[in-house]
Amino acid sequence: MIFTRRTIETVTFALLVASLPAWAQTQNPTCDAIAKMDYLGREYLPGKLRWQDYAHTPFEQQILRLRGKAIPLLIGCLADERKTKLGVWDLWPETTVGMIAFSMLWDLFTPPGDEPEWSYTMKEVITWDSICAEAPPDVVNECETGWENHLRKYGRQSIQRSWQKAWTEKKDRVYWDPAAEYFRVKKTP
Repeated sequence: MIFTRRTIETVTFALLVASLPAWAQTQNPTCDAIAKMDYLGREYLPGKLRWQDYAHTPFEQQILRLRGKAIPLLIGCLADERKTKLGVWDLWPETTVGMIAFSMLWDLFTPPGDEPEWSYTMKEVITWDSICAEAPPDVVNECETGWENHLRKYGRQSIQRSWQKAWTEKKDRVYWDPAAEYFRVKKTP
């Protein structure tokens, strides 16, 4: 009986220790870095500037160096509800990791200002345009209200699922345009 108990304890302990590396791998260091951000290197004006045009912090530069490898990391952060120290917009000072990751993804697939807005390259995803449109017309900050309305109705995972689905379907056709500094998606052959 004692031998069996010790064996069970030993096996349980071994399984617990063996599961720790797997647990640690589920943590996303990109999300942790976003949660710790307290400076974006510029004033962020949605719709006016793309994040990659003014990426100054070491973390931001690392994301840009990763190119396509950064996309699934950012998608993994979309459902993260942790508050950040970062107030992105003056009228919207409280932000979450998921919101920052969403903004980064959106900008990485947004053409520079001299190309038409309709040329956003990642189609079939939830966008800032669709989020802002979820607000009633009489609010001051339609994007904040739209964001809150969307999360209340569909949850954060809806945003993550839409980006994950599009990425899974198109990742082999996504490429970085170094001249325009954004991701384009090749048309299907």
